[in-house]
Amino acid sequence: MTATGAIQDLAILAILDRDSDVKGLREIVREWGARLHVRRTLAGFRRQLDREPPDVVVSNASLQDHSDWKHVLHEIESAGGVQPLIITSRVADESLWAEVLNLGGFDVLAQPFDREEVTRILSSAVRDRRDHSAPHRGPRKEEKLLTQCAAG
Repeated sequence: MTATGAIQDLAILAILDRDSDVKGLREIVREWGARLHVRRTLAGFRRQLDREPPDVVVSNASLQDHSDWKHVLHEIESAGGVQPLIITSRVADESLWAEVLNLGGFDVLAQPFDREEVTRILSSAVRDRRDHSAPHRGPRKEEKLLTQCAAG
């Protein structure tokens, strides 16, 4: 499956407050057939999350209503959601990346958006979500191979 094949028919809920960021992300995902819903505030996000749960959430690190990505993560968890949360920032440094991963976010996307990076991270998030939502059917081929190598 190609990277863009993994994200066809994807529902993305994004909390982005700059028009340039919305335009950049929209241009990238439009060709995939993904649905992009954009909200500017945490309250708008909450309403959309209840109305139509997305497959993936993309959020600015800081929001214009003085909330931040941790509030978004809390809202996802409070709603019982399992959506991967991807954080975007113009200052996407190692500190933010470590904090996002340690607190339960999926990844960090630097702004302005790069087509290849957006595709890679969204595809990875979709695969991760599908892997975690699929029923467990025993060890994967890679796990079996590692077990055989360790035993042999």
